[in-house]
Amino acid sequence: MASTLKVDTIQTNDGTGTIALQNQLSGMTSASMPTGSVIQVVQGSHSTGVNQGGTSYAATGLTQAITPSSASSKILILVSQPAFMSVDNTSSRTAFFRLYRDIGAAGTELEIKEYDFLGPTAVYDSSFTYSVNYLDSPNSTASVSYRTQFKLNGTSADIKTSSGGCKANITLMEIAG
Repeated sequence: MASTLKVDTIQTNDGTGTIALQNQLSGMTSASMPTGSVIQVVQGSHSTGVNQGGTSYAATGLTQAITPSSASSKILILVSQPAFMSVDNTSSRTAFFRLYRDIGAAGTELEIKEYDFLGPTAVYDSSFTYSVNYLDSPNSTASVSYRTQFKLNGTSADIKTSSGGCKANITLMEIAG
């Protein structure tokens, strides 16, 4: 037969009495969490291929929203997005990916990553992963949406995300500020 130990009192430091224990976590709120604590985590994914052959930013389809519990919270954004580049001439091409934040109607570019593909002597294909590890301070308790976008520096190339059904993920972690 298994036995359980139930502790509902502890002895005081000076040994003169006891103190009743209560569930100390029952009244904890996100506002009472220590700085650096993870308050909430949300994740979005996208696995439908999106093709881009132009020089203007276009949506990749990967997006996720979070509503911070405090304006002092920070949001840690983690992105892993598979991509495939096909260049149909011998010129070098550059793919640009950016992380974008929307709060209401206001949008902000947070980060741009550049992937250079040097032109060999023939047509070529290449696969890679767009990765992000970014700590944002949105200073808001309204819904905050994060999304990725991509473009090319010229034509004669094609880039595709989530090619063949590969899954892209975006994870948002609210960190107490």
